Amino acid sequence: MKYLTPISPISLFFFKDIDKALDLFIGILLLILWALFLMFVSFSYLQHKENEELKEENRDLLGRLGRL
Repeated sequence: MKYLTPISPISLFFFKDIDKALDLFIGILLLILWALFLMFVSFSYLQHKENEELKEENRDLLGRLGRL
């Protein structure tokens, strides 16, 4: 039984077994998805921290403006 996946010809060269090739393909996909998830989470956290810093800076500037 033949499966058509983009990575199977490369994997079959090394493993000569379609099950191992598909396991490798699925593993690589899961690794890529995990990396994208971690990048999204870290980007969201950095945006949140920057937003908090800007809010604090705006409060300070409004306080100075109110004293004028």
